[in-house]
Amino acid sequence: MVERAIQQNAFYMVYQPQVECKGRKIVGFESLLRIRNEACSPDQFIPVAEQYGYITKLGKIAVEQVVRQLARWKDEGRTLCPISINFSSYQIYDDDFVDFLLYQMERHGIPHEYVVLEITESILFEESKQTKAVFKRLVEEGIELHLDDFGTGYSSFAYLPYIPLNTVKMDKSIVDNFLSSNGDVVRNLISIVHDLGMVVIVEGVEEEWQYEKLVEYGCDRIQGYLFGGPVLATEIS
Repeated sequence: MVERAIQQNAFYMVYQPQVECKGRKIVGFESLLRIRNEACSPDQFIPVAEQYGYITKLGKIAVEQVVRQLARWKDEGRTLCPISINFSSYQIYDDDFVDFLLYQMERHGIPHEYVVLEITESILFEESKQTKAVFKRLVEEGIELHLDDFGTGYSSFAYLPYIPLNTVKMDKSIVDNFLSSNGDVVRNLISIVHDLGMVVIVEGVEEEWQYEKLVEYGCDRIQGYLFGGPVLATEIS
């Protein structure tokens, strides 16, 4: 199915808003890959793409579509917000990725601050020369790096200084498991990330009381169905 979707150009992007806590203003989007006419979630097809070597192609498809969308909004005179693209640990050995990303932005006239890469914790554990070189170059080019799904893996703070991260995204599981029963855990996690000089985005916020608690705890941004799920670019006003 993944191979057929690549051949038929069946992949497309949806965008979920990221909202600034204090002003409830949209300050960015996360882009998420989907397959047209297939009831198959990224949790199902991304591991397959990683296992069978398709992930480098999907990564470039995502980059191309996101940069083109930014260019459309720019041509329409709309105010741009940064869009984050998920970056798999399998892509770290795609030697062409950074050049491809920079070429697409230059080709469409998109400033580098409008594209963000979301990386997973597994990349932190590799600590290879290749990983350091790739992320050093990205940061030098003005590409922000966000750590995705913090709370689902080892979640070791010891790894955070290894890569020049700008933002830590806390997984929905942290909200579900701690916010109502032991809010101090969430408050302390936010405080530690701030002490490291990073921004905090909390994912999976679905109810108003969760939002109010996170504002009280000093969270910077939230992402979740309270302010909108993933939608097509044409549905974003």
